[in-house]
Amino acid sequence: MRYLLFLFIFPILSCQEKSRYPDGYDGSKVPDIKVGRFERALFSVDTSRLEQSIDALKKEFPAISRIFFESVVQWTKNIDSLDAKFYERAQRFYNDPAAYDLFRLVNNKFERFDPLKEQLKEASGLAQYYFPEIKPPNYYTLISGFNVGNFIFEDEGGVDGLGIGLDFFLGPDFDYKSVDPSNPAFSKYISRTFNPDHMAKKTWEVWVEDKIGPEPGDRLLDYIIHRGKRQYLLSRILPQIPDTVLFEFNEVELKWCSENRKAIWSYFTSENLLYENTLSRIQKYINPSPDSPGMPSVAPGQTGTYIGYFIIEAYMNRNPAATLQSLIKETDSQKILDLSKFKPVDE
Repeated sequence: MRYLLFLFIFPILSCQEKSRYPDGYDGSKVPDIKVGRFERALFSVDTSRLEQSIDALKKEFPAISRIFFESVVQWTKNIDSLDAKFYERAQRFYNDPAAYDLFRLVNNKFERFDPLKEQLKEASGLAQYYFPEIKPPNYYTLISGFNVGNFIFEDEGGVDGLGIGLDFFLGPDFDYKSVDPSNPAFSKYISRTFNPDHMAKKTWEVWVEDKIGPEPGDRLLDYIIHRGKRQYLLSRILPQIPDTVLFEFNEVELKWCSENRKAIWSYFTSENLLYENTLSRIQKYINPSPDSPGMPSVAPGQTGTYIGYFIIEAYMNRNPAATLQSLIKETDSQKILDLSKFKPVDE
């Protein structure tokens, strides 16, 4: 079974294009989507009839149950042959008041899922517009105990399933640092995106990453182009998200990047970083980080990812016959850069 776990190791529309919708697109006929509330079913289990209730849960949610029990909470290695240890772990879980406290917190936060469902529904329609061969994915919400945020897996019938760990979207009122102070995944510069505004983007991000595959090389240029593809696809599948969500910047960081695109690009080229392949030297330019080394303190991490988006945008604008499918297939980073004739423009 294929699955990819993605662990996390509208307010203001700023600096955004006038429209990211395809010309002539009509989303009014997009069919409804399936959103399975797995966490509600999990916490509705009758503990006095644990084996029968777990069996019913497995039948109602066959694929997500396998992922959850085998990989997320790891209560068993094989859900098809549950043993006494599985039920002992399950019983301890249901006897833990903290588990119910977290469920109540999540359930109160996401009692109404309609606004988010509409955003996911639109994304499903646009993904199918750009990739007619796919079937819209099914969505499943869950509580992972802060183990996993979003993941993709093969659901029943060969359809993609997208898992959404709701405990990673509780917002600024929840103290994520207290979950594990030593884990950088809960650092403030990352956890500030753990809110409902970022849910659709992080949900579809794993689908896009699964679609485009791994980086074609280990140079900064390869990462920049790969991350740029990811951001560009996300901006087309989720055209309404603001740039603060797309790039995971706050407004001050986004403003600085928008006003300093030339300086960012000049730094990468003048410091001969584009062809650098030492990960320790380049990782802050492509991964979440509080800063970009060598740039002013206001510069956030992921400035390479930010620039990558505009390289891809230039490439697509200069090659009108290119499609999102052909963009994915083109893995020559240097070719994409050359054909883009990229010249950064400050806003």
